[in-house]
Amino acid sequence: MVLKNNIACYIVALVMLFLAVSCSNDNFAEHIGSALLRPQVSVDASAVAVDGSVSNTLVSPLPDVGDMRLEITNLQSGRKGYWSSVMDYPMDNSYLPGRYLVETAYGDSVTEGFDCPYFFASAVVDLTDGADVDVPLTAKLACCMIEMEFSDRFKSYFKSYSAVLHSKGGAYVDYPANENRAAFLHPGVVSVLLRLTMPESGQDVMFEAAQMPNALPGYAYVVSVDVSADCYDEPVVTVSFDSKVQTDDVSTVLTKDLVSSAAPQINCYGFSSGRPIEWMEGTVSSQPVVMSVSGTELRRAILTTRSDLLCKQGWTSGVDLLEATGAQMAAMQNLGLKIQRVNGVLTLDFSDVLSKLRYESGGKSTLFTLEAMNRFMKLGEPVSLEVVSLPSLL
Repeated sequence: MVLKNNIACYIVALVMLFLAVSCSNDNFAEHIGSALLRPQVSVDASAVAVDGSVSNTLVSPLPDVGDMRLEITNLQSGRKGYWSSVMDYPMDNSYLPGRYLVETAYGDSVTEGFDCPYFFASAVVDLTDGADVDVPLTAKLACCMIEMEFSDRFKSYFKSYSAVLHSKGGAYVDYPANENRAAFLHPGVVSVLLRLTMPESGQDVMFEAAQMPNALPGYAYVVSVDVSADCYDEPVVTVSFDSKVQTDDVSTVLTKDLVSSAAPQINCYGFSSGRPIEWMEGTVSSQPVVMSVSGTELRRAILTTRSDLLCKQGWTSGVDLLEATGAQMAAMQNLGLKIQRVNGVLTLDFSDVLSKLRYESGGKSTLFTLEAMNRFMKLGEPVSLEVVSLPSLL
């Protein structure tokens, strides 16, 4: 009887130990190790202003240290630990020797628009047995800021106006006429699109007014827009950048052909532009998920894609479908995209592409955007298909 009780107690002890280790693993505490890793997180509020000076008052909202989240990854095993606030991290967590990636962030690298700054810092640390390592992490603004300024002459000339900002691989961010905040966007190439309503005819026109070639993270930019209407029938819209951008002013003549021509029409089927859809990995679409472009004399149809998974397999991140090479088209078609052009209508069917997307913990959503213009460079309203992959239930 005593032996049976001892065996029972031993089994219970083993179960409790297993549960304790399991709970510790969930919290990423590797108690069989003896190394300590102590993140020291701070926030750098600075951004480079229009005049090139460094300012601590440009970014809003500004995160506190407690708003920063923390992620630690064992680069050998792939195991991760996550804390929604760095203040929740237990400084006595012990780790096995090895190489670790330590990351802290506020916001996310996908969202663009107003009041959504993205701060980020990371470090790779090599831990030896018994080490006690402080890891300094100074989170800095990892996106750029863009503010639009419309001249009084411009404001009074057009019946209505607004801008759209588009970073390569990102979404389309509306910048209304009455907006005075800076928009937060991905760094890199940023296009400035303008929507205008003409003063007399009331005709609407949308076009790409300029492009910023290399917007830098942590920089605040101002884009100024003016109009010259000496020739009333064909006003000239001029976009200029602040002195930090080494790009000449860009002028567009609003010719009668440009204004009166029919803009390409992009239609969506199976989704709504700008509204993310959730998709379980491996699932086959029960209905078509399609973009179609109609319009005479198309000059460009630019498809941009944000997907590490697809691009690693040969998909082109940005391509004019009307000038794509055979290799580019073949790569996209091999990954499920069906492309047809019949009677002037260009159709992109993403149904089979969706089944090839895979869930990845902490991964970005997949984003497809399509922009089309006619031979006079008049744009139709761009559309976007954002797909959030979900893990399979199997």
